[in-house]
Amino acid sequence: MRLRNVTLSCLIVISLWLNQITPASAQANIPITITTSADLTGNAGTQQVSASATTCRFVQFVALSTNTAVIRAGDSNVSSTRGVPLAAGGAWNTPASSNVNFVYALNSFYFYAASGDKLSVTCGN
Repeated sequence: MRLRNVTLSCLIVISLWLNQITPASAQANIPITITTSADLTGNAGTQQVSASATTCRFVQFVALSTNTAVIRAGDSNVSSTRGVPLAAGGAWNTPASSNVNFVYALNSFYFYAASGDKLSVTCGN
């Protein structure tokens, strides 16, 4: 019985070794291209940041310093009381991905801003 357990354990270890999953890792020397767009203007409602599925390794949101109210940024459920709050002049940076296979889809971000307030969005890919 003991020999059978040892044999089974060895088979399991060998099987795990043969089917190793390589963890994602940083990739060297792949530059990030910065893409800016025109400022987005609030309409007192939730708006999509971009209709295109542009992929980004990081996204930076900056509320212009001339804004009159807090802007909220986040997913499609963003509202005047939900999302990352950005006071006038404030910014939010998503964590940068060092692996080109892990990216943010720009069309998955939304913002809520008072009419006339502006949001600057920069994408790094």
